[in-house]
Amino acid sequence: LEAVREAGIRYGALHRFDICRLATDQATLFITTVPRLNGALPPAVELDFSGSCTKRPDRALILSELSTFLSQIEAHSGQPAILLLSPDFEAAYKISSEVDRNVWLERTWMLPDYAARPWVMWTANRSRRVSGIDGRVRWVVVRK
Repeated sequence: LEAVREAGIRYGALHRFDICRLATDQATLFITTVPRLNGALPPAVELDFSGSCTKRPDRALILSELSTFLSQIEAHSGQPAILLLSPDFEAAYKISSEVDRNVWLERTWMLPDYAARPWVMWTANRSRRVSGIDGRVRWVVVRK
């Protein structure tokens, strides 16, 4: 982390929210793992379906659990979180119309338009190649 700071690179935590685990357990893991650091980006919370969790709780439960999680990690970080919404998750739960947070959307090459609010971040490509980096990187566009 020190080298990242010295290089002037902005940094932050990304948590993949698991709809099969209790929000309080996930928040505890986040709080004990992610230090509260001045200069860190707001925490990002990825909301997507995973192959390891086949449950599809109703919207009210998802919103309740997400609210619990957000209130705990935001108290820890001192900043409102950014919600990284997959198209499928947003279609199923309509999070962006209910939860008042900045959103980060995904759509390869084309501007995303599936949320109820404008995006502040957009994953334009999940597998971009960058000279000097082994493997693929996520290309993210930030709106100013």
